[in-house]
Amino acid sequence: MEESRKAAYRHLGLSAYPAIDAFSPEYRVGILYFGSARSVNRKFKLIQEFARWLSVLSEANIDDFQGFDETAFWDRHSSLCAEFPGEGIEVFKELFEDSASHLEAFNKAKQEGTR
Repeated sequence: MEESRKAAYRHLGLSAYPAIDAFSPEYRVGILYFGSARSVNRKFKLIQEFARWLSVLSEANIDDFQGFDETAFWDRHSSLCAEFPGEGIEVFKELFEDSASHLEAFNKAKQEGTR
């Protein structure tokens, strides 16, 4: 895997973890409204599944992405988007692609001596 893709995945991991807090603003300490049991269970499942998805990225980073299955990673992302519509999970694919694109262009310009 190219270094620019590794860097984009690292950026994704660092950017996505704070989203876990954003998925559950109503469950913070001091907030009294918890909503229906169905809503609470759905949010907790979302948080759990999203954290699992990101943990794959963290583990891959430890091994410098050796053996990292990008296809399986993004397939799981698609599944999460389908399972939790309206939660904004789609934005993480866009974030990754944007980062990868910018980093690849930067590295190309650097190699050509124009950066």
